[in-house]
Amino acid sequence: MVTAEGEGQWDVVSRFFAPGAGIDRSGDRVGAPSGAFVGAKLGKKSLRCYQASARGRVVRVEAP
Repeated sequence: MVTAEGEGQWDVVSRFFAPGAGIDRSGDRVGAPSGAFVGAKLGKKSLRCYQASARGRVVRVEAP
């Protein structure tokens, strides 16, 4: 997983894939795995996350 603080409209920009576990780049997950961690670092509970890939994906993550 690669996660970075976003810019502009995105709080988080991330990529996640694990071919050894059967998750290749086409199964890339955005936001959820890092939501609690990044939310705590940024002091936010609601995050707008972007999957930085060719097809891109946007999700809102609610951190605990």
